[in-house]
Amino acid sequence: MARLTNDEADKVFESNLRRQEGILTQRLNSNFNQLSRDIQRLMESYNFVGAATAVELNDVVLEQILLEAYERGNRVGSRMAARDLEEDESMAEEAALLALLLWRAGTAEEMSKKINRTTKKIYDKILSAVTEDLTERDPAGVILRTPTTSEVSKEVAKRTKAENKRRAGTISTTESQRGIQEGANKTGEQVEYQILKQWRSQRDKRVRDTHKRADGQTVPMDGLFKVGKGEGRYPHDSRLPTAETIGCRCYLRFKKVARTP
Repeated sequence: MARLTNDEADKVFESNLRRQEGILTQRLNSNFNQLSRDIQRLMESYNFVGAATAVELNDVVLEQILLEAYERGNRVGSRMAARDLEEDESMAEEAALLALLLWRAGTAEEMSKKINRTTKKIYDKILSAVTEDLTERDPAGVILRTPTTSEVSKEVAKRTKAENKRRAGTISTTESQRGIQEGANKTGEQVEYQILKQWRSQRDKRVRDTHKRADGQTVPMDGLFKVGKGEGRYPHDSRLPTAETIGCRCYLRFKKVARTP
């Protein structure tokens, strides 16, 4: 299959990313909504400890969701890299499979715990705020009425659901991209040629200044891109500062230079 032009690759990549984001956003929202329902149910049963535990244990479910997302993303990245390098897609994907399996497992576990730590902080903050907001006081600050468990549970569930819905989109873009770019990079590493890789931005108004400056930067396959104050192997590399990965839509392109001896 012929190598795509940059403009064609932009469109194919953007379409693939939107598809991956849509699936992951749906899965995350479903998980977060169920978590909100569990919180409300447990709190209404006066099981506040159980509600907190439900939040803490949610990383197990998130890990499986991310594992599946990374698998889909790795496949997309591998195929785009193979097309750049004019290699057979199934062969390139198979060559990178073992490395990607190991990466998926470790990264899904790491990121699910990281996401869930934030979820726990949000839950604790919301619980404290709701209790204070629903407590009625006179002008002197004397408590006139404390909220019922039912009132607290409904409001906590409502706010938790809203906050997690807001997070789902950002998480989906970041983690979909992480899977795609790792798949592309691993595939490039497996091809028996000297390979150059290039940082490619979407070149629109949404691209941050540091990524505009990185656009077109080309390095050897084992090289690092300089992005802002950090360095990374590809967009969304965990080595890059978080400020350079959140919401990033940049991607890799590859080019063969010469066959190795």
